[in-house]
Amino acid sequence: MQSNYKILIVEDILIEAEMLRHILALAGFDIIIAANGKEALELITSTKPSIIISDILMPIMDGYELCRRIKLDENTAHIPVILLTQLIEPHDIIKGLESKADSFISKPFEKEFLINKINTLIV
Repeated sequence: MQSNYKILIVEDILIEAEMLRHILALAGFDIIIAANGKEALELITSTKPSIIISDILMPIMDGYELCRRIKLDENTAHIPVILLTQLIEPHDIIKGLESKADSFISKPFEKEFLINKINTLIV
């Protein structure tokens, strides 16, 4: 399956980023990887992703702050953001939604669910 959609994965753990890259590339998406929120913000302008999938717990800039900055910028506010994280407590989910994330998915996740959520948000 071919796609014109680009996904920016923001994940500081390389093996997890590569696992996501593999799953999503097989689903036909073009993949870009950033190791933290600061690097992601720098890549967004040049790569123009269709959607962003971000971990929350990362060095330099966490996923909450990244999401807030994306949604506050009129040039990037339209880009859907999925927070994909091991955090599962209700206050973590609320904090994610307060940062204007479009979706909050807990790890471990079902790959079919993630792909379906991506397709729902970018179409």
